Amino acid sequence: MRNTKPKILLVDDEKGFTKLTKLTLTQYEFCEENDSKRALATAQSFQPDLILLDMHLPDQPGSWVLECIRQIPGCENTPVLVVSADATESERKRLLAKGAVAYITKPFQIPE
Repeated sequence: MRNTKPKILLVDDEKGFTKLTKLTLTQYEFCEENDSKRALATAQSFQPDLILLDMHLPDQPGSWVLECIRQIPGCENTPVLVVSADATESERKRLLAKGAVAYITKPFQIPE
């Protein structure tokens, strides 16, 4: 039988955050990456239904990753939800303008 769980690509280098997210959102199939190069390769092969993207990755800014995701065939319209500790309104507006569907600050509440 084929797995019918929606697929989430979780891109974050904080192991505690990824573990908590996976434990909380058990109705999803997860693939996780902690740097931009792996995240972009996985986005192409995994074809997620949603991408949770941290803005502070060790090798590239998350905003750059967001722009690259939009260039991957099949991911042009994949919803990208930015998850970041940066709570400034200007950063939120900038990333929504780049194509993120939502911007949630860490730590976030599950209903968000």
